[in-house]
Amino acid sequence: MMIFIFTYIRVLTDVLIYSIVAWSLISWFPIRVDNPALVILRYITQPLLSPLHRFKLRFGVFDLTPLVAILILIAIPYILSFLLF
Repeated sequence: MMIFIFTYIRVLTDVLIYSIVAWSLISWFPIRVDNPALVILRYITQPLLSPLHRFKLRFGVFDLTPLVAILILIAIPYILSFLLF
């Protein structure tokens, strides 16, 4: 049962990481925001990125918020595996 839960969490974090990468790449281009795929992608990523935007994680003109979110998502399965196994 624990393996199933751990696998589910790992797949969920992978999907979130890919969503953040896709949103970051798409944000570089002037694309219509009312596209249904972009609406879903924004719906997935913004709850993760919005709290991190409060910390003003910028390096010049680069926004490091997606990078920090990805690092946190990568760390979650490792922390859980350390605590659970």
